[in-house]
Amino acid sequence: MSELRHVAPKDERNKGVEALLSQIIDPEWRVIIRSEMLVLTKLGNDFDIRHYETRVKSIPAEAEDYLFARMGSLIVYLLGASNRLKNVRKGADDDPFGS
Repeated sequence: MSELRHVAPKDERNKGVEALLSQIIDPEWRVIIRSEMLVLTKLGNDFDIRHYETRVKSIPAEAEDYLFARMGSLIVYLLGASNRLKNVRKGADDDPFGS
């Protein structure tokens, strides 16, 4: 996770987001991924995903796996787009599990 957190200094989060997005070649896809990042940020702020606050709502139990998968997919995509993820290509020679 530190690979994504340390794209830019903490007080310059927008620069970090832009650095990640700049690695996405297709401009239309970049807009979609930016939108996904904004939606997931809103979910993180409105629900008790990152930390407990009295003003936020609990995540419905049936939505936990969905949100986990959605965020995980975004993280993996951004790591791959910014060349911070190894073994992302599919194929027998690139099996990350060595099977």
